[in-house]
Amino acid sequence: LNSVSYSDYITGNSGTILKSINFGLNWFPVTSNTLNNLNFTNYSFIVGDMGTILKSSDNGYNWFTLNSGTNANLNSV
Repeated sequence: LNSVSYSDYITGNSGTILKSINFGLNWFPVTSNTLNNLNFTNYSFIVGDMGTILKSSDNGYNWFTLNSGTNANLNSV
């Protein structure tokens, strides 16, 4: 696990995304559609290795890949 955001999301290696709907008391996995390491989450965006950028428009239940135009490891937004 690499990042926690506002007790709502945790991101980690191999595309791991965990979401909480009760301020971190319980966590459930969410599909990321990537196997890249995910390094940072902020509201509706997640970034990670190999230029990975994911965006959610439904409060983090589904994530969609955006083209970053780079293969660099992204560590923050």
